[in-house]
Formats: sequence, structure tokens, C-alpha cells
Amino acid sequence: MFQAVQKRLLDELNNNPLIRERVARLMSIDGVGIITALTWVLEIGEPARFGSIRQAVSYCGLVSAQKQSAGKDQREPISKKRNKHLQTVLIEAAKLAPRRNEQLASIYAKELAGAIATGPHWR
Repeated sequence: MFQAVQKRLLDELNNNPLIRERVARLMSIDGVGIITALTWVLEIGEPARFGSIRQAVSYCGLVSAQKQSAGKDQREPISKKRNKHLQTVLIEAAKLAPRRNEQLASIYAKELAGAIATGPHWR
């Protein structure tokens, strides 16, 4: 039953030319699959609604606000106004990416080695 509903949903979405075009463009990026692309298209809507990349990244819940005071940078908590569903999908895609892309696997290994060598980041 689930597979039938899923197939019907994907067929309907595929019949929408705007969605189909945007998903195809996103999937042309190495490592972006159908689920990530479709989630992005459906959750973001019209990308022009964001005035800057910084606003889009904040909406996705990938960075927190940054305050500067007395020459010090401080990060605030991640906004509760973020899109939690989109945030979850993007984080899961980032976790899977090194398994499917050699360049990302290499970067991940270097970062991991550096993190182990320097110890915990909370010091």
C-alpha cells in the first residue's frame, strides 16, 4: 500500500513541470539524489523569497546567529524558526555523502584526523 501511494505521489510531482525542472537541476549536482532534491524543492518553495544565502542557510537550521561584542565572536542557539524537516534531511544527506563521493570521503577523513589530533572542541 505504501509503495502504491509513494508511486502515485512521485508520478503526480513528476507531472508538475516546475517541480520536475527544479528537481532535475538539483540532481545534476554530484551526490544530490531524488529525496534530497525533492525535499528541498517542496520545503523551500520559491528560492527568491530569501534575500541572501545567509537567510536560506538560517532557514535550513544549519548555522546559528553570530554576535560580535568587544572583539569576540559568539554563536547563539540555532533558531527555533528553522525548518526542522529540511534540517533533518540535509544533515542525513551530509552524513551519507562521504560514503558515496570519494572527494568528500577524503575531506571527511582529514577533518576527522584533525579533530582527533586536537582533542575535543569544547576545551
